[in-house]
Amino acid sequence: MAASIGMKARSADSRKIWYESFVGAHWSHKFQKFMDKIRTFDHRNDKYLEQVKDPDTGQTVHYCSEPLSEHVGHGSAKNKK
Repeated sequence: MAASIGMKARSADSRKIWYESFVGAHWSHKFQKFMDKIRTFDHRNDKYLEQVKDPDTGQTVHYCSEPLSEHVGHGSAKNKK
């Protein structure tokens, strides 16, 4: 069974999200199976972390840890062709 959990944190005085996290199984189109994924966005500390592992071998197939301000050109922020 593939399970996952996600969360978002907001400040009490603001509706702005300052922390987002996802942990669990995520479908990989590239590998055609569920992979173990950890992803966090920490806006207060300007940090981004993403790690994807193959659950069968335990091998890390993707790892990215960088300042969130440098994490551009991904998802909907990609340049259109």
